[in-house]
Amino acid sequence: METKRNFLDRLINRQQEEVPAIEPLKLITFIVNRGAAEHVTKLCLDHRIALHLTLRGHGTADSKIIDYLGLGETEKDVVLACVPASAMMPFMQEVCDALQLEKPGNGIAFSIPLSSLAERAALDLISGFTAKEEK
Repeated sequence: METKRNFLDRLINRQQEEVPAIEPLKLITFIVNRGAAEHVTKLCLDHRIALHLTLRGHGTADSKIIDYLGLGETEKDVVLACVPASAMMPFMQEVCDALQLEKPGNGIAFSIPLSSLAERAALDLISGFTAKEEK
C-alpha cells in the first residue's frame, strides 16, 4: 500500500515534469520624443514582442527635474513593453542605439521586474506570441 508521503512525492514529481519553466518578465518603459514611439513599436514587432502599449505623455515636472533627466520639451511618447528577462538587454540596447537615447534630450529607458501574475492565461497573454503562431 502506498503511503501518504510516497503519493505526495509522486504527485509533486508529476507536476514538475508537466509544467514548463517560466521565464521571468520585465516591463520596459521608454519615454521618448513625440513621434519616436512608432520606431519603438516597429522594433517590438521585429523582436516578436507582442504586448506593447504606446501612450501620449505630457510632463508636469518642474524645470529642475526635466533638466536633470535631460528631457527638454514636455510632450513625449511613453512606450511600455513586456519582454522576457533574457531578451531585455539586447532589445533595450537596440532601441537605445536606434533612438540615440544616450544623448541628452532624446529620452530615457528603464525596466521593472514583473514578479507575479494571477493566472497562467495572463502570463501567456503578456509573454506574447504563442507556440501555435510560431509554427
